[in-house]
Amino acid sequence: MGLKVWYLGHADRPAADHPDKTFDDYQDSVTVGRDVACDISLPDEHTDISRKHFGISLSRATGAYRFEITETKPVYRNGLALFSGDELTSDDLLRLGRPDGPALRIRATRPDIASNMPRTRDNAPAGGAPGKGIRILGVRVTKLAMAATAGGILLLTGLLFLGVFQEKQRIVTERAIRATIEDQTAQEIVKQNKAAVYLVAMRIASGEIQGQATAFAIDHPAAGKVLATNAHVAELKAYADEAGAQLLAIPVGGGTPLTITSVEFHPGWQLFSDFADSVQTLQATYLARPISFAPSYDVAIMRVDDPKRLETTVTLASPKDAPSLSTAEPLMLIGYPAEELIGTDETKPEPTVQKGSMTALTSFFMSGADKFEKYLVQHSIPATGGASGSPIFDRTGRVVALLNAGNINARVDVNREGKVERKRSPSAALVNFAQRSDLLLDLGKSADDRERLAGVISKILSEAKLNLLRAPEKEVASLEREFLSRHPDAKKLVDLKNEPLGEAVQYLGTTMAARSISIVVQEGKSYALFGYSSVPISTAIMAGQEAVTQVSSPGPMQASTFRNLGAITKGDPTEVIVLASTPEQGEPGTDSPPSLARFAIYEFETAPSSP
Repeated sequence: MGLKVWYLGHADRPAADHPDKTFDDYQDSVTVGRDVACDISLPDEHTDISRKHFGISLSRATGAYRFEITETKPVYRNGLALFSGDELTSDDLLRLGRPDGPALRIRATRPDIASNMPRTRDNAPAGGAPGKGIRILGVRVTKLAMAATAGGILLLTGLLFLGVFQEKQRIVTERAIRATIEDQTAQEIVKQNKAAVYLVAMRIASGEIQGQATAFAIDHPAAGKVLATNAHVAELKAYADEAGAQLLAIPVGGGTPLTITSVEFHPGWQLFSDFADSVQTLQATYLARPISFAPSYDVAIMRVDDPKRLETTVTLASPKDAPSLSTAEPLMLIGYPAEELIGTDETKPEPTVQKGSMTALTSFFMSGADKFEKYLVQHSIPATGGASGSPIFDRTGRVVALLNAGNINARVDVNREGKVERKRSPSAALVNFAQRSDLLLDLGKSADDRERLAGVISKILSEAKLNLLRAPEKEVASLEREFLSRHPDAKKLVDLKNEPLGEAVQYLGTTMAARSISIVVQEGKSYALFGYSSVPISTAIMAGQEAVTQVSSPGPMQASTFRNLGAITKGDPTEVIVLASTPEQGEPGTDSPPSLARFAIYEFETAPSSP
């Protein structure tokens, strides 16, 4: 099914200067607004319409189109306000910004595919559209307002107020009815799935039970009935074994706990952890662009001592449906958040239900990608310690993701005993993270399949690391061009290319390769340094036996200016020292010393100080 859209403006007929547009069903979403980047770009003069006013997304699971709308950018259908998640009917007349605003007609088109299958019967409720009763309520309020017009200007003001009140009241009433429907759906999802959610707890040697996280039962196509959770939760099994404790899964309401006997991690869990550590090391020496990652491939399955007791299992979204999640889609979590909360009795646990929506669907590298590579679900469900591993449901009751991390604020508290405690609390921004649930289907495979999958992930991570590496030659060249545009008369004193850094020196107890470059510093002149290498380098300026600058932070490039250097060196012989760490034996680069790919020094006139 596709879409056909006509812009009608205020005339309620197709505008000659805005031809209709048709979208095939291969396009998952259509955006509407005044921005030229929107799929449907509307005239600038319609100031009631936002730059990006609303969107329509295709659900691959149902074949239906649904609206994506925010409260501050209203859209009306047949005089009634629409909300995110509302379904497009076969032929909708929409008004944007106001009930009498500019109009669009949107029609869902059916594919011309020959079929002998009978057409689906119309199953709409006999009472008509959900908003019909609300509209009657609106008419009654209007009559009441009209009856008050006899009082002149003062009552006219009251009428205007009542008209605004009527519109707000109608929207509030609609929202209340819709919320009731959503609440009924949520209650049904909880009723059907709550028994599948378990408190992950540790029973220590003293017999005390300590709640840790959340897991949920699934009927895995390869592993059978198991518990699904995060990889970082499954790591508790090793800690429990080492401490002589037991890792348990406690059912809702209590009863005999299940003992977790073994765990299986996603092959990408350790690979991505190693990747993130290596990128962090590169970032510390400015060799990689600054970016943070959420824990990724953070899923695992846990086997229990009596899998027959896992009677209630959840339904996972399929690999075809999970990538079709759309921004602003409502989501719901069932789990056991506990950190700094008055939570639940670990021996008779009762899970918490929380709601939110999807804020973004991205790759693990925090960027847009092909939809089948978008495994990181960013959402607004509140998250704190203990909720890790909780199932996140969509409106149909399928588990689409596992909560695994959140943005937090770290703080330091001093307790009553005067001890310093490091604590954390969730960020009020409510941008938290979850792993798409179909990652669980990568588990339970043969050793050969796991090895093949690990190879694919390793290749993805290697390519990602290359994309994160800085290009120091380009950055230094750009800075150098900018400098010369401001100082066209600058004199180049030194221009080294591919020069080895061979002299070994001791600096802060570390053996480093060094290169000393002598320059003659002129009174009243300033100097600029531009250089880069394949390894982190630092620079310092020495006048005689004393350093006139501190050693700069190590990085793959150096770009610095020193104004009035002559006033500091006072005529003493001046050297620019370039330092680089030497690789350890066995590391790449051991066979050849590090070198300067490029290093230039400029002398330029010192600009007069600003008053």
